[in-house]
Amino acid sequence: MKHPSWNDFIYRVGGVTVLFLIVIFSFNKYAPSYVGIAIFVTSILVIFIAGLVVVKSKKQRKKKGASRHVLKNS
Repeated sequence: MKHPSWNDFIYRVGGVTVLFLIVIFSFNKYAPSYVGIAIFVTSILVIFIAGLVVVKSKKQRKKKGASRHVLKNS
């Protein structure tokens, strides 16, 4: 996404925040001693998924014939 809007930002950050809240509250209820581990694993998964999205978007741009200049600046 070259020029994301505020709505895109709010959806992404809000989605991740809701995911973390669900993990925290569910682990507080069912397994309180594992909340820290659950947050750590969830954050690693979120970072991994974000990395996959970036790699996928760069591959799609390359397939469409985007120049190297566009790929480096994005």
